[in-house]
Amino acid sequence: MGVKEAYQIKADSQLCEWQGWIEQYKTSDGAGDYQRLEQAYQTARSRLNDLSTSSDDRWEFSKQAVERAMIDLKRLLDESGAAQNARYLTLQTSRSYAYQPFYRRS
Repeated sequence: MGVKEAYQIKADSQLCEWQGWIEQYKTSDGAGDYQRLEQAYQTARSRLNDLSTSSDDRWEFSKQAVERAMIDLKRLLDESGAAQNARYLTLQTSRSYAYQPFYRRS
């Protein structure tokens, strides 16, 4: 398995986990931020699908688009409170530091 395939599997796994959080949030807290979360999730999923069809010379650009979309989704998960059980989760990317969740003010 190559680096590209390993990255896709890892990103897909992370998106599946986050989709579960979004669905739990929808059933527990109503539709407050659900539409924004769902839209960000669909964007990240679309970028990941684009990555699978990208050529080797465009792979880095596609990977960066996936990472940006996932960082945006993670930020929305933190802001909405949908990731309450995952407060200390950090997004693992090729960079040493991509995004650290911030905390909602009480």
